[in-house]
Amino acid sequence: MRPVTRGPLPTGSRPILQRFASAWLLFCPIACSDGGGNQLHRLIVEGHTYLQERQAENEAEFHLSQYDHYDWHQDTGEIVFSSKGEAKVVASFQIVGDMSKRSDTWMWAWANDTVDEPLKSAAKTVRQLGEREHIERLVKPTWTAYETDGWEMTSLAAKLVQARGAYRTCHESGCDYLLLTKIGWAKPTTRLRHDGDSTP
Repeated sequence: MRPVTRGPLPTGSRPILQRFASAWLLFCPIACSDGGGNQLHRLIVEGHTYLQERQAENEAEFHLSQYDHYDWHQDTGEIVFSSKGEAKVVASFQIVGDMSKRSDTWMWAWANDTVDEPLKSAAKTVRQLGEREHIERLVKPTWTAYETDGWEMTSLAAKLVQARGAYRTCHESGCDYLLLTKIGWAKPTTRLRHDGDSTP
C-alpha cells in the first residue's frame, strides 16, 4: 500500500462530463508494455468501443452533460444529477479507482480503504480477470499513470461488468472514476444531499 496521498473520497461537486476520446492510442505502448500486454491492449480497445456507445446512449436519453450539479454518496451508492435544486437523474454506481494529482498514480478501488466495500465489486471483478490472465496492471494496487490510464481502466471495467456508463468526478487532489450501473429519471420525492463542496 502506498503512502497515504488520498483523503476520504469527496462528495458533491460540479460536474464535468468527460468524453472518452481515442487518446489512449498515445499511451498504449506504455500501458501495454508490462505483463499481459497484448491481452490488455485488446481489452482496452474493446472497452473503449463499448463505453463510447453507452455514453452516447446516456447523453441521448438522459442529457447528463446539461445538468449543472451532481452529488454522490457512498452510503447510498447513488449519484444524483440536478439543476436549480431539482433532482433530474439518479444513477447507481461502482468505484473503479482514482488518479492522484499529487503522485501521478492510479489506485484501484479494491486497494483504497476509503472506499466502502459494496462499491468495490466491479474493481474486484477486474482484479479477478487480471489474476486469471496474468495482467499486471489489473492486479497491482497502484502504479504510475496518466489521466488516460484512468479512462482505459474504466472502459475495460465497464465492458467487463456491462455497466450502463461511466462518470469522472475531480477535486483538488485528483479524480475518481465511477461506473454507472443503473440509471433513470429522478422521482419527485428524490432529495438532494449537499454533504461536500457542491458549489458550481
